[in-house]
Amino acid sequence: SLKKEEIIPSEEDFYLKLDKLFNLVNNPMVIYDNQMKILYINNAFEKFVGLDKKLITNFKIDTWIIKNEQYLKLALIFFPSLIAENIKITQSGDPDIIEVVYRNEIFISIITTKVSYNKKEFNLKIILDHSQEIKQNKQSLELLDLLAHHLRTPLNQLRWLIEANKESIDKNIYDQEIYIINRALFLTQMIMLSRKTEEGAIELNLELNSIQELINNCLSFFKSSLEDKSIKVEIYLDETAEKFYFDKNIIFFVILALIENAIDYNKPNGKIIFNINKDINRNYIVIKISDTGIGMDEEDLNNIFKKYFRSKEAKEIKPTGFGLGLYLVYNLIKAHKGNIKVESKKNIGTTFIIELSANKEIYNL
Repeated sequence: SLKKEEIIPSEEDFYLKLDKLFNLVNNPMVIYDNQMKILYINNAFEKFVGLDKKLITNFKIDTWIIKNEQYLKLALIFFPSLIAENIKITQSGDPDIIEVVYRNEIFISIITTKVSYNKKEFNLKIILDHSQEIKQNKQSLELLDLLAHHLRTPLNQLRWLIEANKESIDKNIYDQEIYIINRALFLTQMIMLSRKTEEGAIELNLELNSIQELINNCLSFFKSSLEDKSIKVEIYLDETAEKFYFDKNIIFFVILALIENAIDYNKPNGKIIFNINKDINRNYIVIKISDTGIGMDEEDLNNIFKKYFRSKEAKEIKPTGFGLGLYLVYNLIKAHKGNIKVESKKNIGTTFIIELSANKEIYNL
């Protein structure tokens, strides 16, 4: 009997089948060999780079394309380190994933992996284009930022009028009015910081400040809320950590946001505990803010600093939240050249740990 000969489809047949599959996908895709010759692109890739498929198939990529505006997006995909303003590696290995930013106009993620056919190995790039989404988000933030700026002045004027007439207002009503106005001002500040964070425009104003005084100012903001839930506050402060150089406005927002969380998700008659110490070996100030609230599971902990993330329990307790507070806290601490992490146990409580440098010189680097 004759052995049935194994039939291997030609590369042309392979790409025809690939074309049917890859053109069902909206993401740009390109296959190329180890000599940087493009072997295949899907329709989405053709549209993304703005080049005719026939022109760039079997086209050998080289660095000269970075000098030609016609090949801009092709250059960004293959030589991002030579042309992009910002590159971030989010995953190394197979696949490699990098995030690329060009002139604050093009925002893409590039996934690179290996594919094999007929004992030959090729390279595959998949492009995720976030440009439109980010532009829309920036436009929304710009509008909100404009509204926040316009709201700040009348809110401050209203607070001044209430404080000027404090003696003629019932104490409980006065406290509630001040709390509502302060909360509105806090939201305007959050919006303005959101835009600055997105644009990487956070500038530090370092001064020798008292962390005790800042915490007390933050707590006074929530006086009525703490009383309503009968939450006790304990502060343990090492005197060596009481004063150091930090940006008062930024750290005020951070502490304020964390206290608000500790109140909102705490239990009645619960506690908020501050522990502030100096790590002498690393020359860092360590601020721990603990509560006796609902806590978080591991999945929530992994997502807690992501933009717009809110756990199921958080939504049930506070349906009106934005999911921006902890995202901002994380980015503001990073902008302050510090670190933040969180520890939590379900139904026991949560601790946020902030580390800020006690060495002023670090900010001049």
